[in-house]
Amino acid sequence: MQQGEQYRVALDQLGGNIPDEGAYLYLYDKEFSELSQKFTEEAYESTLTADYTGVYYARVSTYYGTTRGPYRLTVAEAFAPGCDGAPAPLAVVDGDVSSGRDPSTGEVTVRGPRGGAAETSITVVALCTSGAPQGVTLTIGGKSFTPESVGSNRYRVSLTVPGDLPAGQTQFQITLRFSCSGQTRFVVIGSFELFDPSGQITDAKTGQPIKGAVVTLLRVPGALPDKGGETLDCRTIETRGGDDWSKVPAADLASGALIDPLLDALNGTQQIAPQINPQITGNDGRYAWDVAEGCWFVQVEADGYQTLISPLVACRPPSPISICN
Repeated sequence: MQQGEQYRVALDQLGGNIPDEGAYLYLYDKEFSELSQKFTEEAYESTLTADYTGVYYARVSTYYGTTRGPYRLTVAEAFAPGCDGAPAPLAVVDGDVSSGRDPSTGEVTVRGPRGGAAETSITVVALCTSGAPQGVTLTIGGKSFTPESVGSNRYRVSLTVPGDLPAGQTQFQITLRFSCSGQTRFVVIGSFELFDPSGQITDAKTGQPIKGAVVTLLRVPGALPDKGGETLDCRTIETRGGDDWSKVPAADLASGALIDPLLDALNGTQQIAPQINPQITGNDGRYAWDVAEGCWFVQVEADGYQTLISPLVACRPPSPISICN
């Protein structure tokens, strides 16, 4: 924790016999001096202001000290007030996406692959000082979704990326709308961004995703993407022709340079994010990177399958590591 910053400490999802017997939540400093204690038989939340930068400790125990059961303990930065002075809503992202939080604003950046059809869910917390939130609506890039209640003031939207998002965009603002005591509130949760190169490795006959495929990312040194109506070294989504990359031939493997994240780090550069190359596909068969401007392709290898080379894909982000157009 950082000195002077406020943190939210929450105890919830009490299971087993804990709700019957109740539980204590203790907070300690680095010397194990007790800062606070709270006895509760249900979800509980408190705020801690850090007196120093360093480690703090939390302990959960039951009233009799023998009761067993699961629970969840979370610690997060406490951000600007939301509805009626309650803590600002938080976002939790599941599925084939990565996310990060701006420590100064609390806003979340959700990043998902542009290629394929990834199943993703976004869960938000809407809090009122009294009563339950009403009319909860999550809006992504101007498209509104009605979330389902999943308990503990949490509301979830499940969607397919990018199919359920507005077409023709790569970045979308995420906002939450709900009412407390008849007053409507709008909260900016953050942004949703799509990135490439990305896709899904599947069996050509069955269409089922392939787990354990090795996807290696390569870049053609010095090659530039088409730009401003000028045909250069590799095609963009606008210049490839057709709705997918099937009309673009496979890249020349000999022309590519393997991107080594360790070498990039030693040189003080970053060409890809995440800085993992190659990637190994999971159960969903998916891979995804965010890359610097240039011409890129992937090589795919899997046991029992023919090695394939993808077409050369152009990425034209406005900054060294951003969104491919």
